[in-house]
Amino acid sequence: MRVSTVFALVSALLLLATSSLARAASYQQTDGTIVDPIQYTFGGDHPYSGPNLEPDAFLGSANLIDADLNSADLDQTFLLSAILRGANLRGSSLIAAKHKCHEPERSESRQC
Repeated sequence: MRVSTVFALVSALLLLATSSLARAASYQQTDGTIVDPIQYTFGGDHPYSGPNLEPDAFLGSANLIDADLNSADLDQTFLLSAILRGANLRGSSLIAAKHKCHEPERSESRQC
């Protein structure tokens, strides 16, 4: 085998190994129940793998498009530029949550 072929095989194996280590995040409901993993509104596991969603969490620029966050307890959560478009927040608590609108790049539209 040539060195480039061996390198390609090793790279592919490393990619597979590290991608399988990614873990989906959970969220805490207002009654304390943990939903793990977060689901899509239309069913199936949501790919979000950042910090778990719970009170006082720092979610920065979390991409939670179409996430089913029914009854999520997000009190005092910092949502800086989180994208919640299409998310189900029915029954959720967002007391004192902080959010800054996502400022778009030139080619994007405003996502608020």
